[in-house]
Amino acid sequence: MHTSPLSRVRPGRGTPRGCVRSPRSCRSARRRGAAGFSLVEVLISVLLVSSVVLALVTGLLTLVRTTESNNQRQQIQLALGNMSEGMRAIGYRDCNGGGASATNYEGDYYAVTSNWTPTRAGRPDMTAEVLDVEFWNPSSRTFQATCSGTDGGAQQLTLRVAWRDRDDTAQVVVRR
Repeated sequence: MHTSPLSRVRPGRGTPRGCVRSPRSCRSARRRGAAGFSLVEVLISVLLVSSVVLALVTGLLTLVRTTESNNQRQQIQLALGNMSEGMRAIGYRDCNGGGASATNYEGDYYAVTSNWTPTRAGRPDMTAEVLDVEFWNPSSRTFQATCSGTDGGAQQLTLRVAWRDRDDTAQVVVRR
């Protein structure tokens, strides 16, 4: 029994099945290339990877903006809290004596709290101000823009803190 040398050859790695008997067909099958990616496959994979990367970058940018916005809001709330406590520490200004104005309260606040002002807190672009002072009227049981003949013993101050592109207001009541 005689066997040809080609019949003893077994297909190896990367050898198409029909290549055992006719080596000429093997060369042409390898050239047509079943091993590798087509240009369309590469373009689709690049498109998919780039869309995933774009989504991740967009998410990261949104996270950074949200974090910065929350930081600004917290700093403004902290400044408003400090200013409210400072106004309570200053105490009540008699409305009949003329000392209960927004300008007087603001001036007294900055004089008393010289260790904390927006500039000294490292934020020169932060501003804090007293917008309004309203006076308690005991007969109508409301706060009014002007001091009535009788001092009601309470004043409502409207405070404003602005920093960068944000601002917020708070109201604090100072009692006698």
